[in-house]
Formats: sequence, structure tokens, C-alpha cells
Amino acid sequence: MSSFNLNQMERAISTQYTDFKGIAAIDTHDGAGLADLAKDYGIDTDRYFVYGASCYDSEPIGKRKLSVNLLLIDGNTYGRSFDEISRYQGTVEIETRQIQVPYSDLGKYIKRVNIGVVSSLSAHINAELPEEL
Repeated sequence: MSSFNLNQMERAISTQYTDFKGIAAIDTHDGAGLADLAKDYGIDTDRYFVYGASCYDSEPIGKRKLSVNLLLIDGNTYGRSFDEISRYQGTVEIETRQIQVPYSDLGKYIKRVNIGVVSSLSAHINAELPEEL
């Protein structure tokens, strides 16, 4: 299984009250779903490597397009591929570009999504979650 460093995203993701907080996982159709999304919405994917994304909607949910912040790495500075960037010595600066995506278009880029959240009670108790969430 792949390892992910989620520390920065954990600090960056919130809502107005953040009643619940958690993690999400997605599968794309061919592994390039976010790069395809970026390209289709005008990002130069020959120059930028798509590092990740965050998205946001507010009340009432689903009435507008989804705001997607693409997290991009400049290939001119850090490398153009996963292997080149992973060998970069130093801190990689992430750039963002915000796009507005209709919910109806998401299936073109994302095959599966799983989102899990817990309340702030999680910081005060030891809980054992069932494996079959």
C-alpha cells in the first residue's frame, strides 16, 4: 500500500465550524484523473505536475459548481515526473489554481470516493473502529 504524508492537508482543510473532520480517498479511472481534470480546465500539464487537490462547497450543498483547488508542482523547477520530483533535494513549493467543476462532470475523472469523518470527541477517547466501514 502507498504511504501518504497528510499532515499539511490536515492543517489546511476546515469548514466554518469544522464539526467533523477526517480523511478522503479517491480512485481515478487510469491514475491520471486529476491531471486530466487539470488539463481539461486549462492547466498546462506539460509544465505542472498535479500533486493533489482540495475541494469546497457551502450551503446549500450541490446548488453551485464545486470549487476545486488544484495543488501543482512547477516542472520547470522541480522535475516533470514523479521520479524526478521525488529525488528533488529541498522543499518543493506548491502552487494552487482554483477551478469550478459541475458535480455532473466529476464522474469523468473520479471512479470511486470514500470519505470518513469523526467528531472532536475522537481527541478525548480511545475508540476501535470496525474494519468494514
